Amino acid sequence: MRNQRKLSIGATTTFFFSMILAAGTSEAQATPLGFGIDRSGYDLLTGAGLRPEYVQVWVGPWLFKSGWAHIDAQFEASAREGSVPVLQFYYWGADIGQTCVEKGCWSASSGRWKDQADWGRLASDLVSHMKSKLAGKRAVIVLETEFNKNGMSRSETLDAALEAKAKYFRSNYDGAQVAIGFGNWGYGDWGTFDRAVAAANYAGLQGMRASTRDSESSYLGLGQALVDGSRGLERRFWKPVFIGDIALSSHWEPDWLEKQKQAVQRIMDLRGPLKDAGVVALVYRSGLDAAGASTSEYYGEAERHFGLAWASSKVGKPAMDVWKAGMRAERSGTTTSTVYASYGELETANLRSAGGSSYDGQASATRFWNLWSNGHVSHWFALPGDGTYEVRVRAQGTHLQGVAPHMEVRLGGKPVVYADPGPYGWHEYVGRAWVARGTHEVRIDFTNDAAWGGEDRNLWLDRVDVKKVG
Repeated sequence: MRNQRKLSIGATTTFFFSMILAAGTSEAQATPLGFGIDRSGYDLLTGAGLRPEYVQVWVGPWLFKSGWAHIDAQFEASAREGSVPVLQFYYWGADIGQTCVEKGCWSASSGRWKDQADWGRLASDLVSHMKSKLAGKRAVIVLETEFNKNGMSRSETLDAALEAKAKYFRSNYDGAQVAIGFGNWGYGDWGTFDRAVAAANYAGLQGMRASTRDSESSYLGLGQALVDGSRGLERRFWKPVFIGDIALSSHWEPDWLEKQKQAVQRIMDLRGPLKDAGVVALVYRSGLDAAGASTSEYYGEAERHFGLAWASSKVGKPAMDVWKAGMRAERSGTTTSTVYASYGELETANLRSAGGSSYDGQASATRFWNLWSNGHVSHWFALPGDGTYEVRVRAQGTHLQGVAPHMEVRLGGKPVVYADPGPYGWHEYVGRAWVARGTHEVRIDFTNDAAWGGEDRNLWLDRVDVKKVG
């Protein structure tokens, strides 16, 4: 019942903001997205005539050893040029856990004891350096990106600690704005952190993908995942959403260079739906690859290839051109791209009324959804503009007495496919419909289930693709 008190904190501002976004009015679309990247990317983009609004800077326990000279230099540069530092306040990192936060723990990666007192010292040092070098100018502080992991997604202790830290920064530095940095998973647990988000200016979100951990469809679907997560945050907390850490690795090259480009394109194609979902900024992690990044982190070797440009030559990868084009389009008021495509793996669809996940090496991610009784599978897509969309469903089926399963597919309630998938391998079933911009359901129904004499009629669903064609 704790979520009922959200209207009591900043109610007038957040309620008004939420109503504008929910209605999808021109006011929400009139405010352009802000863009950010680290200092290496900032210099590359500025050199190309595109000055980002934000510069990302990481702040963590390593500063106790290395000192603050590098951070001070970045603050001074931001003060001169008018950019806004986005400070990834990343103290707990991979060490975060209930015992560590409540009682302290030794961090092998940091080479020091971590506890809340040490966390407080880092926050105090940051405030001192902001006062000295930024002199009250705006800075966005993202508190503990990906904090909702390692069993902490329901931690009331961490909620209280993040709330206190947000209040500390806002009370002790006049230009501070705080975002609570959710990892984009575990939506059902996000309400645990109502006090932290209420004390902050933004609900924050991160999105990372790499070939070493993610399927191709998940990688290419990052844009849709950001829309879904942002919509969930805005509707739960009634706060604007700050996407503070987007990272797409190009490892393995050269194959994944094109996939990195495609994934960035899909994010840019979804600028309209992202703004409708409350997003105010898109910050990419790094301009240049980081050859020295630790391969012991989650994504292994892919951690070294998140850049939009190669470090050795400082030449942009194909994805850099797409990022530039998206910035230009946003600033010119262009609302959508002429190209849009998005995937949904149906074994992880938003809603599955019956059936179960099964393995098949020929399925796109080696898994499919076996709809073994009458029912439906639904997946929602944020479509960036009015127009004709093509829907492709990859499916097959098992027969009963020579009769195939009957499949009906609808986009936004409009019928697009009636088909009877056969048992002779995966095939795509295609249909089209005109729909308006916004979030629409692709619903796939199985209507003629039966079993008799050892035969069982089932509908197997692999993937759904949606593409704007007109």
